[in-house]
Amino acid sequence: MEPLEYLNFRPTLPVKDLDRAVTFYRDIIGLEVSQLAPEYGLAIMAKQGAMIALFINEAPVSQIAYLYVKGVEVLYATCQEKLVEITQEITTHPYGIRDFVVKDPDGHIIGIGENIAPA
Repeated sequence: MEPLEYLNFRPTLPVKDLDRAVTFYRDIIGLEVSQLAPEYGLAIMAKQGAMIALFINEAPVSQIAYLYVKGVEVLYATCQEKLVEITQEITTHPYGIRDFVVKDPDGHIIGIGENIAPA
């Protein structure tokens, strides 16, 4: 038997407007459209090791997702510049994470952070 290997973990968020959500995750967060199936109400956004699925739901319930990046300051500046609702300013935590939190257009809470703990 081969050993267990974890390959990916993809949050899936319900959204009311697929185009609006794709625009947010592409133009502000910086992900790329990996798969787009508007006829099924589905989009998959990805970049490097990060991935998120978006699906149409007329009454989306707010979810929480966390995105790890390198260069968190760059994405923080982009969110400020694009007037994204930032619910927690950039903070360095004693447990080795520097992060901030935003709300996407559907009210989902998205933490964006960088591991700054020494290796």
